[in-house]
Amino acid sequence: MTSHHNARWAVAGAVGSVALAAGLSPAAFAETGDNGAQQETVRTALEADVVLSLRDGQLALDLRPPQENAAPDADLVVGAEAATTVPAGQEYAFLGEPGSRVWILDGRRTGTPMPHWDTSDISAHELVDGSVDWALTGIDGPGDVKVFRTSQATAATETGPPTPDVLFDSADGLPDTRSLPAAQNGEVTWAFTRPGEYRLTSRATAHLATGRTTVADTEWTVRVEDTVPRRQSCPPQSPGRRPPPPPRSPRVGRRPPAC
Repeated sequence: MTSHHNARWAVAGAVGSVALAAGLSPAAFAETGDNGAQQETVRTALEADVVLSLRDGQLALDLRPPQENAAPDADLVVGAEAATTVPAGQEYAFLGEPGSRVWILDGRRTGTPMPHWDTSDISAHELVDGSVDWALTGIDGPGDVKVFRTSQATAATETGPPTPDVLFDSADGLPDTRSLPAAQNGEVTWAFTRPGEYRLTSRATAHLATGRTTVADTEWTVRVEDTVPRRQSCPPQSPGRRPPPPPRSPRVGRRPPAC
């Protein structure tokens, strides 16, 4: 089990561009297919927003997943369809060895919205320097967590794919901190190196124009699933007679495969 705990935290460099484009090229990752797991829980929306807000001078830090990615025992559930393999190339080395499994929360491969950070509820004039700091301060889980983006400054060129800008990486120690511009939002990609339950601690800090500093600390539970949908069993068919179509699944709104 990987565990990082740090009482102190430090400020790193600024985010830079106001308009941010995140994530790796969808073509970089291969679909993994059936991974042999025995459970059947599968979710299809791979997204979650980290929202920083300011109310009456108090900073708040929230993780807001879509409804289908929430669970009573977890703030975020990363479904098995997020599992893929680390592509070749030095630019992806921070994710692990090429060909090793990794769970990528980016939405691109499933056609769902990208995860975001969001400070649009904070006005720049409320802050000393127009920015707020977001830090990943600790992780307790079976693997490592990486948060990264591909900015416009490192977009794909004729010489190669975009180079990820790693915001947080528990593999090289925490805390990691980034400064985010107020009244903006940007895309990010989350990566988990092993399935299982993670407890992440995070902190946001804002230096207000009034001279006061406000801090929000939070802990999120993330469950990364190593599961595949259970295959439907089909009854024996009479010769020359087609079975009726299967009923519509109420959970996902689609019919399961016909026998």
